[in-house]
Amino acid sequence: MGRPSKYSPEFRDDAVKLVLDSTSRRQVANVARELGLVPETLRNWVVAAEKRRASAAAGGQVDADDQASNISQENTWTRILCSSRAATTTDPML
Repeated sequence: MGRPSKYSPEFRDDAVKLVLDSTSRRQVANVARELGLVPETLRNWVVAAEKRRASAAAGGQVDADDQASNISQENTWTRILCSSRAATTTDPML
């Protein structure tokens, strides 16, 4: 799993809205430049938002690949936290 985002969820949502919710859909590169973002970063956010919208329109069903990815990320963090705790404790039960 990658590092945590330096952008807040609110900032991400607002940036995506600038692209998707305008009367004439604005180009990702232009919005990214205005906000000081790398265009590919904003493009990834837009694609993810479009997937969420499509999922919600389809009754909120989560894509199996997305669900598997989320579970995999959670497992990775769990392993990291557990190994970190085991390395710093003398408790024989860990």
